[in-house]
Amino acid sequence: MDIDGEETMVHVPNTGRCKEILIPSTTVVLREEINESRKTKYDLIAGYKDEKIINIDSLLPNKVVEEALIENKIEGLKRFTKIEREKTFGNSRFDFKLTDKDNNVYYLEVKGVTLEKDGVAMSMSIS
Repeated sequence: MDIDGEETMVHVPNTGRCKEILIPSTTVVLREEINESRKTKYDLIAGYKDEKIINIDSLLPNKVVEEALIENKIEGLKRFTKIEREKTFGNSRFDFKLTDKDNNVYYLEVKGVTLEKDGVAMSMSIS
């Protein structure tokens, strides 16, 4: 990355979006990390495609959903008052286990969007 005219190496937490977004002259969003043991000073968080900002940080969707759950911003999930991260059910691990006042449980998995085509966000899976 070119930061103030100086070539700087940055950490890319999700390499899946690079070919689509990280092309010459793309404006990116970096997060500065103050940690002496790191190899890089910055994390690549997002990049712009046309006028749209595209998230690259694969951990961010879970943080956004957790905040929305805590603040009761997701209409269909407002009744759940107990929010737990990274919980298992059987042999599967889910991003969230939600429990309401009657002990009804709802397991929630969050998926980030990995593809944009003609202004439509979609997730791509490989079988």
